This record gives sequence, structure tokens and C-alpha cells, in this order.
Amino acid sequence: AASSRDEAVAGIETTWLTPSQIPTVARLIARVAHESWLKSWWRQFGVTAGVPGIVEASLKTPDAGVPVLEDALFDRAANNPLILLLDEAHNLDPEVGHALLNASQQVGAEAPFLLVLAGTPDLPDRLNAMRVSFWGRARKLRLGRMSDGAAQEAIRKPLADHGVSIADEGLREIARTSHGYPFFLQVWGQAVWTTAVFGKGGELRQAIGGDDVRRGEPTFLEQRNAYYAERFEELRQARLLPAALEVARAFGDDPGTTTVTSAQLTAAIRRRVSGGERRVDAAERALRQLGYVWRVGTVWEPGIPSLMDYVSDYAPAALGTED
Repeated sequence: AASSRDEAVAGIETTWLTPSQIPTVARLIARVAHESWLKSWWRQFGVTAGVPGIVEASLKTPDAGVPVLEDALFDRAANNPLILLLDEAHNLDPEVGHALLNASQQVGAEAPFLLVLAGTPDLPDRLNAMRVSFWGRARKLRLGRMSDGAAQEAIRKPLADHGVSIADEGLREIARTSHGYPFFLQVWGQAVWTTAVFGKGGELRQAIGGDDVRRGEPTFLEQRNAYYAERFEELRQARLLPAALEVARAFGDDPGTTTVTSAQLTAAIRRRVSGGERRVDAAERALRQLGYVWRVGTVWEPGIPSLMDYVSDYAPAALGTED
């Protein structure tokens, strides 16, 4: 396959892609297909290399590309289990998404194939809009924030790979302050690496204690608060601060431990949004798209609990100057 980020662990092949790498169905096929299969398919057009215009033209509609993509994925997964990881999937071209989702559902029923999509919280809405016949019936496992154990492991394992241990006390603090949000774990990992792993002389340390982790916390908090300031400004510009503040109050003093029902969420938004149910629905949809709230089964939880704390701290003053 053509991806430069192909990996194989324990007999399972993994291919990493982003939407910018697969702007068309033909480019997607070129990325995931075995070279031998791809050349065999190209020969019907009289060519043996590249992704020429005639091949692009033959896949000018999403439906035309689905069976070809199915064949390519099945050929790839038939001998070795295949995981296709697509980051920033919310930016996926609709035609490419149409072909990929339909083909992956069919292939996954016949071969050891798993499609993993990562994107913004409104990703399911965007996927549902791609005219995908199989998608509604597909088996889907939706993931949100990571558990404390998974968050700790996300920090521990990369350090262990470099022969560095980290105290359980430090791992618990990282899990607590990151709320299992993957981006914050990346920020914490960088903070720990730069402030604790290397000593003053630049030598690699073999063990990190709780105090070492706490020395990295100001670096983490600076980046986290900068991120929150951007989300806060997005809420303000979208005129969603009143609704966001009321939703935060609905979750209570410790949003990390509570959930609300759909009725409670809608009621909170309705208290601060006037103009009828259509505007209430639009505000709820916007808060979901911004990742402020996530639906988990039949209830709602904060996208990031500490973001609600941030909104609770700063929104009253901002609204006092704007009203």
C-alpha cells in the first residue's frame, strides 16, 4: 500500500490517513490497495503506474468507487487483519466518505477489517449526511474521553518505551487534571518530558516522582487555559455564552461526576435562549458541534468538565459587560 505510515504489529497491519491525503476515491484506493492488486486493476485501462486521469474519470461518482474500493480493501485484509485509522475525519470529502463508509461496512462483514475514525464531536452528524446506505446498520463503537486507567497508560507506556518509570501519584494527577481528554494528555506528556525526564545537564532520567510531575503542571495549565480561552471566544462570538453558562450550572459544582438527561439539557438552554424551539435546537446543536457537551447513550456529559468550570468562572463577567 502507498501510505508512508503503514505499520504491522502482531500480524495486524495499520494504515494511518488524513483527509488531505485522500481528496478523491481514486486517491483513497491508491493509498489502501496492495501494489500488485492496483497494477492488475489499472491494466484494464492500459496503464501500469500512477493514478492517471482515465482512472479518476472511471470513479467519477461515489457509487462507482464503492465496489472497486471494496475489492482493494478485501484483498488487503484477506491475509492479514487491517486497521485503517483516519484522523480529522470531520474534514473528509463527502464523496470519499460515501465510498469509504459503504465499502468498509461490507468488507468488515467478510474480512478482519476495522475502520477507526477520529474527529470533532459532531463527526457522527457529518457521517450521517454522506448518503451512506450501510452506515445506519453498521456496528459502531463510539469513544469519548478516556478512562483514568487508559489516560495513565497513555503517559506511562511511551515513557517505559524509553526506560523511564513514573510514580503512580504523578499518573493519578495527570489523569485528574486532563479529564481523559486526548489533547490534554499530549500536552501533559510534552510537559513531563521537557521538565522532568531530562535533568539540568540534559541527561535522561530513569524515574519520575510526583514532585517532578507537579513541576510540569504550570506548563500544562498555561496551554490548557489558552485552549479554553479560544473555546470561550468561540462561544462568545456565536452568542452561546448564556446557554453555555446555564448548561454548566445544570451539571452542578462538579461536572466531572454528573450527567444530565436530554430534557434537562434542553430546559437549561431554553432558560437562556428565546425565539422558539428552533433556536433552542440550533443552540443545542452548536454546543454539541463545539464539543461543549457530548451524548453518551441516553444522557449527556461535558465534553471537558474543566471547560465548564472555566465558563462558570469567566462568563458572568463577560455577560455583564455585553448585556
